[in-house]
This record gives sequence, structure tokens and C-alpha cells, in this order.
Amino acid sequence: MQSGFKIVILGLMAVLLSAVVASSAQAADEFTVGSYPSTIRGSQEGLTSSNYFEVTGNKDHCERVEYQATLSGPSKELTVTPHIAGCLATGFELSLTPTLNGCAFTFKATGTSGANVIGTTSVVCPAGKQIELHLGSLCTIDIPAQSDLAGLTFVNKGGSTVTVSINLTQLTFIETKPSIFCPFTNGADTLGSWVSSVTLNCYEDPGGTETGPTGVNTTYKAGGARNCHVA
Repeated sequence: MQSGFKIVILGLMAVLLSAVVASSAQAADEFTVGSYPSTIRGSQEGLTSSNYFEVTGNKDHCERVEYQATLSGPSKELTVTPHIAGCLATGFELSLTPTLNGCAFTFKATGTSGANVIGTTSVVCPAGKQIELHLGSLCTIDIPAQSDLAGLTFVNKGGSTVTVSINLTQLTFIETKPSIFCPFTNGADTLGSWVSSVTLNCYEDPGGTETGPTGVNTTYKAGGARNCHVA
């Protein structure tokens, strides 16, 4: 009788342990905020020289990089609307104007590296659209939709903000306008890069939208501050 009782107890403990392990696995590597729904805003970190596109060997630095998103609950993915402005093609000293055409970036947490969470980035666009980079009227470079690009690192800062380091070195782009500034016209290349670092701050989502920080796209209004975390 006692032996049977022990077997039952051990069986219950095994079930409970399995449930805890499964719950932990499901909760791992997720974006979380103190309360939902939440507005998330990412602001550029570091010098302008640390935030750039690199295409055909030329670095195009951007003075302003911000991301906007909303989150309704814990999630492994965060889709952000980028706001990018003040870009300059180094070497040519010409203005580079990004046109987003409704495209966004999806950040996905996929695992850990030491104390940090790592992940991937996908470029998501409406059907038939892509990100366009215009070098004045001389050159146009398209960044089409593409998935699961490695090179994302999340660093939690005191439990209240998250720094996202973006180092996409295999970003596919297509140069579409004939010019001496676009030597690989109409050809796809995998040597493009997008390097940036932003700090994500989280807020209560009061609902509604407003004009984005670069004057294009709409963004989400922000209420009181909320703690956010990736783990």
C-alpha cells in the first residue's frame, strides 16, 4: 500500500515538474512589459557614425533612427515601424532619402548568448512594395522583403529599458536606376548592411496615432512609462 502511495506521489511530482519546464520553455526569450497594451519607442544610441546602411562598399550614415510599435501581450516577436532621416552618403556627400512604402522590421528573439538575448530581423512589406533608398536623383536602391536575418542582440538595462544592437550584414538589396553610382544595376547582392543601436522605452498605450518623428508615417501615442524586458 505504502509502495503504491509513493508511486502516485512520484507520478504527480513528475507531472508538475513537466508543467513547470514546459511553462518556462514557453516563456523564454520573449518581449514583456509591465502592463498591456503598451506603446514601444526606440531611440537611436551612439554617434551618427554608428548608424548606417552600407551598399556597394559605401556607408550611408543616418542622423535619426527611431522605431515605434505596440504590444498587446508577451511575444517572441516585435514588429516596429522605422523612422529614418538625415542620411548622408559618405564619400559622395549626397543626401540619402529612405522611403519605407509601408515596410517594417520584425525583431524575433531566438535564444541567448551569455547574459544577452539574440535574435533575427525580417523586413516585412505590403505586396509589391519594398524599402527604397534614393541617392538624390542619381541612384535608387531597393531593399525587398526578406526573413530571419541574423545579427540582433538585446541587452536589458535595469529592468526598465532594452538596448537593441542591429548588425545585419547579409541584407539583400537591388539597385534599380542606371547610373555610375549604381554599378550593379538591376542585380541582387547580399553585401548590403544595416548597422544601428537603439534603446527601447515602453509606455502605456492610450490608443490613437500621431505624426511620426520624421514627419512621415504615423506612430502610436504614448502614455505613462512602463518597464520592459526581454528574457
